[in-house]
Order: sequence, then C-alpha cells, then structure tokens
Amino acid sequence: MLEALLFDLDGTLIDTNAQHARAFELAFREYGYAVPADRIKIEIGKGGDELVPALLGADAEAKDGDALRDAWERHFLEIIAKEKVAVCPGSLGLLHECKRRGYHLALATSGAESVMDALEKASGVAWREQFEVVTTSEDAPHSKPAPHILLTALHKLGLAGTVCAMVGDTPYDALASRGAGVACVGVETGGHKPDDLREAGCRIVFKDCGALLSNLDEALQTCSPLTFALSSEKIEALMREALGQSKMALEQGEFPLGAVVADAHGKILARAIDTRYSTGEPLQRAELRALQEARNGAKIVACPLEPDIFVAGALINVGMDCALFSLESPLDGATHRLSAPRAPGQKFPRFVGGTFPDESRSLLEQWQETHPDDANIRAILDHAAPKTQND
Repeated sequence: MLEALLFDLDGTLIDTNAQHARAFELAFREYGYAVPADRIKIEIGKGGDELVPALLGADAEAKDGDALRDAWERHFLEIIAKEKVAVCPGSLGLLHECKRRGYHLALATSGAESVMDALEKASGVAWREQFEVVTTSEDAPHSKPAPHILLTALHKLGLAGTVCAMVGDTPYDALASRGAGVACVGVETGGHKPDDLREAGCRIVFKDCGALLSNLDEALQTCSPLTFALSSEKIEALMREALGQSKMALEQGEFPLGAVVADAHGKILARAIDTRYSTGEPLQRAELRALQEARNGAKIVACPLEPDIFVAGALINVGMDCALFSLESPLDGATHRLSAPRAPGQKFPRFVGGTFPDESRSLLEQWQETHPDDANIRAILDHAAPKTQND
C-alpha cells in the first residue's frame, strides 16, 4: 500500500532533456571539451555534479566542474527563454488524479532550484505549487543516481521509502529509487528504452504520464502489492523478529543469522535460522529456509544482513516485494550491483537497509570473537563501524 508518490521533473513532467543536453554541449565547447551530443544525452538525468565527472573525468571536474555547471545554467536559461518548454502528455492530469486519491506528492529532481522560476515561466505551469514537498540538487550532497534527493524528500514527508513510489524517465531515477528503497515507475518521454529502464530497476514502464494515468491502478498495484502500509514501525517489528532468530542461532552455535518471511498482509509465514555452519551445506541459508517453509504468498523477508546475489536472485524468482536488512555486506551484497530483470513479469525487490544496525553488529562481533579468521564478517563489521567525528 502506497501513501506518497515522488516525481522527477525534467523529461517526466516537462520535455527538456534535449535542451539540457544542448546546454551542456555548449558549455563543454566553451571550455574546450569536445563531447559528442549523443554521449551527453545518455547522461541526462544525472545532476551536474555527477554528469561532468562521468563525461570528462575527475581531473576535469576538479579543474572546471563549477565553471561548466555555471555555463550550462546560462546556456539552458537562454535556450528555454527562446524555445519555451512543452509539458509532457498527461502530466497535470496525473498529478491531479493522484491528489484526488489522497496521495502525498513530492517533487524530487536533480535540477537546480535556481532554474525553477525559469522552467515554470517557460512551461506555463507553477510546478512547485503542485507538490507538498520539493527537493532539488541543492538539498542533498549528491544528485541522482545517488539516492540522497529522494531520501531528503522522504524525510520531509516523514515517510518510509516502502510506502512511496517514484515516477521518472531515466535509469538514474530508477537507481536512485533502488538506493532509497522506493519502487519506480518509468516513462519513455526521456528517450530511454523500456528494457533499459527495467534493467535499472523500474517495476513497470509506460509511454508517458498520460498512459500511466490510464493504467494507474495497475501501476500502483505493481509498485506495492501489499495490503498494508509497510511503515517504519512495521519494518522495525519484522526486524526484531529476525534479530530474535539470529540471537537464537548464535545460542545454538550457529552463525547469527535469522530470517522471517511475511505475506502481503504483514502476517509472518515462516521463521528460520542459518545452519550453514553446522551442516556444511551452502544452501542452508536463513532466507532460503524461511522461503521454503513459507511456500506461496511470501512478499517480505527480513534478515540482518544484506542479501547476496544468490539470495537476491531467489527473491526475484519468487516475486518478493521487499527485503529488509540491517547491515550492508560490502563484499557480496546484491543491492547495488545486481541488474534488475528485464522480463515484464518479474520485478526487482525493494531493498531497505539500516534498521537496528547496532543490534546486528553486536551479534556479529560475538561471532567474530570465536571465529576471528572469518574475512567476510570482518569486512562487514569494518564497513558498519560507527563513524567518528574525524571520519
């Protein structure tokens, strides 16, 4: 069940991607950088802080990054003042219908706040008035595909990512959504192919906002098949159950990893502990054992450690909606390195980390005391170590 929808602006609600690309091409040329237009178009959707180093490298970013972004803004404002900006089909109708249904709306754009006035004037729409919350590249340390802009929007809304969906036009919207634990709906108005949007993480793709509006019920159900709001409180309740299983495993001499699986109504179907240590069987993972016990209807899995690629593949195959975890697994975690399936019938689970990290770390530290040679656990603990003021 969803409570809010987050929207990208450029390429999603207004048709500006080509104008952004031309402005960057002019800025690069002004400072002596020859970058083909087609190469620039691929990167549109990222904020300037991500786009410039992606195209020119770190040295050019350090030397000319700020100047290039200033030049881009100047050229972009000149272009949209002359050419105006077209509103993408169905954009306003979609926003109005979502508001009518009672959803909270947030604008989450990699664009700069400094150009919003010009965009509203050029498009003839006061976009910021359409949303309860507005976040831009100036509200976060990194723009898309990093999740920070979306996380800022979630913070302003006071909601967990698990009750929100994002509507965007580029793979970078999908990647940012993945990092924020938000389901993503793709639209093709930014010029990207449906397969590329799905591979980045979009659960469903439409031609434009008008097509999304015509199929809104299907899109919302695809984004969240749950019948309840998976709020922060409910996430914590499921993670407490998983931590209880993990503690039980440690007490039995097993690796301290437990999992619980719940259905679309939030009812726990199965609990399991990891028995790989005692059995020597690599398939005796807590998540897989819980899935086997749950059989059909599994939609949520909670386990202290981020799923690896093997487990994540299983979650995709069984149609899991959401995977909750406490600690990232830097050596083999799947959240940031696994491509989503392109097949329309399959979807990429929402991966939501960071719940009760201290409790999970404590269990792993107890395991490490008697298993000091476990390099994977050492890497997890080093990665999860509390940051000091000097870090």
